[in-house]
Amino acid sequence: MIDQLHYLWKCYCKRKDDKFVNNIMNWEENTNLLEINHLGEENEGMIVFLIREQGSNWGFFAEFRAMLGKLYFAENLGMVPYVEWKENFLYYQKEGIRGEENAFLYYFEPVSNIQNVDKSKNLLYAEYKHSHYIEEVFNNKKYITTDRFINEMGKILGKYIKFNEFTRNYLNDECKPLDVKSKILGVHFRGTDFKRGYNDHPIKVNIQQVKEKVTEFINLHNYEKIFLATDDKDAAQNFMEEWGDRLIIFNDTYRGTDQSVAFSVSDRDDHKYLLGLEVIRDVYALSLCHGLICGYSQVGLAARLFKRSRNEVFENFYLIDNGINKNGKRMLEVE
Repeated sequence: MIDQLHYLWKCYCKRKDDKFVNNIMNWEENTNLLEINHLGEENEGMIVFLIREQGSNWGFFAEFRAMLGKLYFAENLGMVPYVEWKENFLYYQKEGIRGEENAFLYYFEPVSNIQNVDKSKNLLYAEYKHSHYIEEVFNNKKYITTDRFINEMGKILGKYIKFNEFTRNYLNDECKPLDVKSKILGVHFRGTDFKRGYNDHPIKVNIQQVKEKVTEFINLHNYEKIFLATDDKDAAQNFMEEWGDRLIIFNDTYRGTDQSVAFSVSDRDDHKYLLGLEVIRDVYALSLCHGLICGYSQVGLAARLFKRSRNEVFENFYLIDNGINKNGKRMLEVE
């Protein structure tokens, strides 16, 4: 009770101090206010920045994008990051994968050499406001990102994100069909739940729009092969019928019709983990292509970031922009 009274007295005394009032009123959003936790004596001489999942039912590369923003935040403040994705990550497997409980490490190497994070002498927990702040710094608008953001996040990706041995070997084996002399055009088609038109999500791209642009690129730029990444069964079938042997596609990818595959249920072993592995495979394969056609999506953005992380760019790139839905339709209301 004494502490509360002291706090109220301090607030009264500083009621005309605009800086104090602003800090108190905007505590949850203010990235200048950093709460350092002292949990032990480990990792002395540094501030450990613990990046956990958002816990908001975000898709894999939406979570990945937020993580990159937080890594950028840590980098610029001289903090040492550690990434831990657990129960609130959509692709988390309760029984773990290859003995690993941290879902980030299902796929990637640790981003730092930090040990015993929960016993750190100085620990800061990453929050949504940190990644949101970075989005604002780069003038991003939801799915709409600036070239500067892509350049800087590509550098962060290249510095911190490395596939673990299993994922690296898997990708090398799976992406052999793209290791050819032919010029390959990458295409990403986001279907399934985008057809429902969620608020603040991109207005769906029509399959015919994509096919017309693919035909144009083939004629203008002499692409010999097409790699298609899609979450949509109907789109996959449509492309196979149109381009046949010219098309490269991963046939074992789990696809749906009008519901996000991230929320799907399947009796296949390690289904959630495999969903993550398959979308990583799609993104990595897209990044290996010479050109890219896509609509607004985190997958298309991630392909550009992986490309940029290797100091490469697509020789031809086209973004199909139908705008963003503004209708108040929330995802949980239509699932």
